[in-house]
Amino acid sequence: MKHISTYLLSIVAFFITLNTSAHDNQLTAGKDSLHLQDYIITVENDTVYGKVKKTVLNSIGNNITLIPLNNNKQKLGYSQIKEYRSNGQKHMIVPQADSKDTSKTHYYNCRVLIDGHSRLLSEDLYDIDKHFVYINNEFYPADNITICDEVWQLLNECSGFAASYKNFQQEHPGKNMVMSKQEKEWKKMLELYNNECGN
Repeated sequence: MKHISTYLLSIVAFFITLNTSAHDNQLTAGKDSLHLQDYIITVENDTVYGKVKKTVLNSIGNNITLIPLNNNKQKLGYSQIKEYRSNGQKHMIVPQADSKDTSKTHYYNCRVLIDGHSRLLSEDLYDIDKHFVYINNEFYPADNITICDEVWQLLNECSGFAASYKNFQQEHPGKNMVMSKQEKEWKKMLELYNNECGN
């Protein structure tokens, strides 16, 4: 009888372990599923999960349709959105004042090429690509012939970055870094900065 009781206890313990493992796997799968889902982060920092669909009109009147998990479809204008992910690709909405009419704001729908404390963003829906560097909660246009002095100063505040690029200005007079030609170098620089000082 003792052997039978021990055998039965072993079977019960086995099924408990099996059920616990299955439950843990379900939780993990749920977390992974949530991690891979589309989402929108609003300018109020609210995060809503669901299917994200883009509607391209122009750089002022664009909007995004979000189909949340409860199927209560809603449309949000670019001015309401801070960040979103669609089909696994993270995007940020970049507001920029119109250079000729400051009462107007253009919103650029940018892919996140490099993610971290500093981000490299690319908007390529129009004829000319536009790039931005996002650092310390500020957007800096990155399509000028030379690196924005403000961005360069911020990057150089990181000792690891400054050490790696201490000879850069001598090797590249005028700090010429044309984005369309040297996007790989920009990625390398921002990845280095994020690794060294991105915490």
